[in-house]
Amino acid sequence: VETLENGEQRTSKRKRPKLLWVLGPFWHVNMFLTYPLILGVSFWTGWRNLPGAPIPVVVTWSVCTFVLVFSLAMVACRNPGVLYRHRERPPSDVEGDWRWNDQAKTYRPLKARFDPECQAVIEGFDHTCPWTGTAIGSSNMFWFRIFVTMV
Repeated sequence: VETLENGEQRTSKRKRPKLLWVLGPFWHVNMFLTYPLILGVSFWTGWRNLPGAPIPVVVTWSVCTFVLVFSLAMVACRNPGVLYRHRERPPSDVEGDWRWNDQAKTYRPLKARFDPECQAVIEGFDHTCPWTGTAIGSSNMFWFRIFVTMV
């Protein structure tokens, strides 16, 4: 709400910013335990076993290590699907698919859940992973599955 020079008040509709990078509540576990374990074991394995190994083995190890570290970064720093607060039912809620959540004090879609560790409503919430440092939701589930597969 802004006040104009003539005393009238006008409500401006600004677009909410899109969350690009998010750090979860367990970021310190990710930075000081998960990354050192993954990088330490990967480089130790490479140092011990890769000298003299055939080129396809070296390339496969390098690609797998890169995908593992990259997928962890995408899970840990990507928005898991945090939803903005809605004090009123959204106008698009024709079928009554939104429910009030007392913990978050907001309306949320049926498939979204409140994550007590992150203190946010997450769309498609699955769980909070201390190893990746954040909540796992619909927006970072793809990278979480790749990370778990690579581990």
